[in-house]
Amino acid sequence: MKPRTLYRADFERWTVREVQGTTWPEKDSDGVAIFDNTHFRQPAEAWEKLEREATGYVELAGNAVREAREKLAQYERNAANACVALETVKRNRRTDA
Repeated sequence: MKPRTLYRADFERWTVREVQGTTWPEKDSDGVAIFDNTHFRQPAEAWEKLEREATGYVELAGNAVREAREKLAQYERNAANACVALETVKRNRRTDA
């Protein structure tokens, strides 16, 4: 099959690269394996794919931050409860002595 112009969604540089290639399992002119979800006939398709991937990346990172904040809040509650427990032990010890 004769190589043709393809547009590869470059997930390392977050850009679209024009390459020459055929179909899977061949490699493009940059030496990257050609897949249906990374190499496109139109640049707009590659840009759309990159935007979807980047959006998913932002959502994933945002979820990780939210989960970390929830864990931190739980640790802060645990620390506060531990302080209350310690103060209660000290107060009860003084009144019992």
